[in-house]
Amino acid sequence: MQDYTRLAQIGGDEDNVCRALSLIGETNNILLIEVDEFYSNLLTFTGSIPITMTELFMPNFLTATLTVISESDIRLLIEGMPRPEDIGGHTIDVLLNNCVGGLPADAYDVLREIEVYQP
Repeated sequence: MQDYTRLAQIGGDEDNVCRALSLIGETNNILLIEVDEFYSNLLTFTGSIPITMTELFMPNFLTATLTVISESDIRLLIEGMPRPEDIGGHTIDVLLNNCVGGLPADAYDVLREIEVYQP
């Protein structure tokens, strides 16, 4: 999703500018995960707050945690450890939405296809 700004009516004041969420960093973009190895990926964003998170698809061995420190320090941590029964392909799909709007097109969609394997 591209970074853009939109005037949004927040609390009745149309002069407030709402900045869309913008991904600024990712600690682990490896999409191949070994069984019994801990996986962690921290994604950092900037954008206007507050933010809501919706897990559309999340493998049962992973968790997603949203932490908002400030508008310049928004963190989404995805972590967990796959077991042998998790071998195969999985979809991670987490939707982050802020004051830009309620439409899916206005949200930041974290979408990853991962593969769990046994060496």
